[in-house]
Amino acid sequence: MSVNDLPKGNQKRKVLICLLRLDLRIHDNPLFHYAHVASHQDLTDSADNYNSEKSHDEDTLASTADYLMPVYVFDEREIELSGLPDYQRKGPEARTQVYGFWKTGGFRARFISESVYDLRLRLREAGSDLLIRFGRPEDVVENLVKGFKEQGDEVEGVWMQKEMTFQEIQVEGEIADRLKRTNTPLRFVHGKTLIHPSDLPFEIADTPDVFTPFRKRVETLGPRMVRPSLAAPSTFKAFPPKVPSIPDYALDVSYEVDVDGLSSRVPESQEKTEGQISFHDILRGLLRPLNDTALPYSLEGSALLQQRHSGSAFPLRGGESSALERLEWYFVRGKSADSSRWGKADPPPVARYKQTRNNLIGHAYSTKMSPFLAYGSISPRVIWEALNAHERKFGEDQNTYWVRFELLWRDYFFFVAEKFGDLLFDIGGYEKATDPRQAEKKMQPGWWKMWDPVKDGADHHITRLLEGRTGIPFIDANILELRESGFMSNRGRQNVASFLSKDLGYDWRIGAEFFQSHLIDYDPTSNYGNWQYVAGVGNDPRASRQFNCIKQAKDYDSHGEYVKMWIPALRNLPVDILHTPWLMDADERRRYGLKTTTMDVTMDAYPMKPIIESESWRKHYDRKEGVGSKMYGNPQEKVKDGKVKRYKKPGQARPHGYGGPPQYYGATDYVSASASTYGPTASYGMPASGNERERNVIPPLRGIRGSIGPGASHVPLRTGSPGSNSGYATPTNNNRGSGRGFVGGVLGGAASTFSNNAPSQLSAADRETSWRRGGGGGNGNHEGNGGGNNGNGRS
Repeated sequence: MSVNDLPKGNQKRKVLICLLRLDLRIHDNPLFHYAHVASHQDLTDSADNYNSEKSHDEDTLASTADYLMPVYVFDEREIELSGLPDYQRKGPEARTQVYGFWKTGGFRARFISESVYDLRLRLREAGSDLLIRFGRPEDVVENLVKGFKEQGDEVEGVWMQKEMTFQEIQVEGEIADRLKRTNTPLRFVHGKTLIHPSDLPFEIADTPDVFTPFRKRVETLGPRMVRPSLAAPSTFKAFPPKVPSIPDYALDVSYEVDVDGLSSRVPESQEKTEGQISFHDILRGLLRPLNDTALPYSLEGSALLQQRHSGSAFPLRGGESSALERLEWYFVRGKSADSSRWGKADPPPVARYKQTRNNLIGHAYSTKMSPFLAYGSISPRVIWEALNAHERKFGEDQNTYWVRFELLWRDYFFFVAEKFGDLLFDIGGYEKATDPRQAEKKMQPGWWKMWDPVKDGADHHITRLLEGRTGIPFIDANILELRESGFMSNRGRQNVASFLSKDLGYDWRIGAEFFQSHLIDYDPTSNYGNWQYVAGVGNDPRASRQFNCIKQAKDYDSHGEYVKMWIPALRNLPVDILHTPWLMDADERRRYGLKTTTMDVTMDAYPMKPIIESESWRKHYDRKEGVGSKMYGNPQEKVKDGKVKRYKKPGQARPHGYGGPPQYYGATDYVSASASTYGPTASYGMPASGNERERNVIPPLRGIRGSIGPGASHVPLRTGSPGSNSGYATPTNNNRGSGRGFVGGVLGGAASTFSNNAPSQLSAADRETSWRRGGGGGNGNHEGNGGGNNGNGRS
């Protein structure tokens, strides 16, 4: 729409409101796509996968609005807002339902904020904007509709993405009720899943209770299984020039900063003055209530608020800009700045996914797409098309199929959660519906042990577990990684979940809520679904499955590098005894400089005994370093019909749109996707040096008991760790508006030409379960099929 087409003078303006929640992107966003479709297209003539019997709203969406208003609301029920200046909460604190953790802990609050304000910047560069408010979405939407109508404008409607879990559906219902009173249409789109709900070969209520039948049935759809991604608008409709004054809390940015770390220049040429508000001011307000006291002095420097822990396996910032950069690096560019130089011996990292996905150190072992998928900064269809493009050049193999497999697991969790509703959060799990008699046994008093976060002291098993003080190095290292960085590997999640629910026998919801608070890639269906799965009350046909954490440690940290990274006190220990330090006598402890404590973990001391010791661990005590290691792939994992033929398309011409060489690549010790990530004095595109990066600046997070876990200084940052020296760095040039590299070229220009071929199928060979955290990000899965199971890694 041109400026000349806009209403003149007192002419009535028509406004379309798009409420964004977990769809924080421009590319393949149905809201923005259909907002720029002027008339309904008959999809039956153009889309092979259109199912007229299960039509959904977006099939007939079109807009003639003059203005488009994208809106995002920080919901006070999901993220604590009391740290913002003069904010008045309407309800209780944003804490989890049973055990009172903050629903959104510090690392997740930061990642969400980065994602929101990155989208604001991208929309501005595309000629639009994002209205950001704080409070409750239903209040903001109702007030905006009333405000526009009072100033003489017409509201064409309110559009939003359809969610699938109980709490989000409640919000949708409240919005629908309020809009009905104002006679304003509410329309939904479906952009969350890989497979459009209309294209499922069954009703969602008939979703199979086990993954394997689901996978087999959807794969019969073949090329019709995944719709092509939707192109982003070339130009956006104008943002309303006059936003109505509404009573909802606002804290508008008046001083720009580089939110995503991808800018080629400092956004503001002048120093910030008193009274100006920046993204860092808002972020500081969101983090403040999550700590017992005010932020420490070290956090008053704005440059430190977005600093990442150098040991983190996820050093990326939130937002679509970072997501697209990661997509291009992992699926397209890899170590080489120039993708035309690819050869068969040096493909991008996805070509090694199956071999590396069980690793623990560094960002490169898995796709790291799950945090971006969780908040909709990238769509699963864009990842699917990136896999298609990769296979056209390098051929299909187990590595690419395993990523597809994870995306299908992610979809399965969404659909099964919609099927079973609030059972997702019930202690009895889905088993209440699928096997009521067995579920009844597990609901008897005494089956699950309980924990009182207020009354139970520091020596309680659960308190020690959640603080990383169990005396079991592999478990403690994973907890410390989560608490210090907001991320944990697939392998770690499996082991922690099994240890809490099976070894200790406690209510699995303790762990699910703890993960909800801390994980930056939290998604309710994948998180709670996985905890149910491991605890034996979900979709696992082998409910008795249990992990042996000593075997797992020697399988997947066979050289001890991971434990030594996160527990400094154990760094001098030989690997053969690293995972079982309680077997050392006093002389051995003195020899290796390890002090003894009852239950504390310090820089040079570690508990003398574990909180429990299982008889099943003992047979693995004598296993030597590297023996039976699975760090570089599991030989049991095979493609059902043998080795997938690997082919290479003729010709080596560089595909259109693949990114060119970046302007700067940082030192290999710095694996962050953002400039000036690791040091307070780092300049744009150049890392800081010396001791300026020896601190994790996000303070300890807290549950209802207050601060738990070691302080930031307990785990010094480490650079150059195994697995981190991969050469990943972010180019400093910036093309957010149109997309860059893969999406800006191939997907941005010719997405509809991609063929969505059905993947090959996996065997049921793997005997170890994996954590399914949601497709491209670090998930593992198990699929039950009679007596067999498919183990799956994390993407």
